[in-house]
Amino acid sequence: MLNLDLTNLERVTRGNQSSLLKYLRQFKELIPERVSQLRQMIAEKDRKGIRQCLHKMSPQLEFFGLNDAVVLKHRLELEYDSFPQEEMDAMLRQLLDKIDQSYIEIDEVIAKHI
Repeated sequence: MLNLDLTNLERVTRGNQSSLLKYLRQFKELIPERVSQLRQMIAEKDRKGIRQCLHKMSPQLEFFGLNDAVVLKHRLELEYDSFPQEEMDAMLRQLLDKIDQSYIEIDEVIAKHI
């Protein structure tokens, strides 16, 4: 099952392959840094830092149609201070797994368009 829904991206780029590739490459440049920051906040168990990292990732996750990740992100962002630690850790692992899968899917899309 795909994590990505490129409907929004295809609409914005109007089928222009070079624009599509540009946006996909930007995702691969921006998100790893934010994921790295998120992993650091997770290691530090810094709930406010986790919330801030998730908030910064929001535009990219939504623009690139990572809908399952967006649902997790919204829930974590809204309830960051009330989740039991184990539940929060499990949801963060799911979110990171979905983002990791999106890298693979983006590489596949790029390979098809080159």
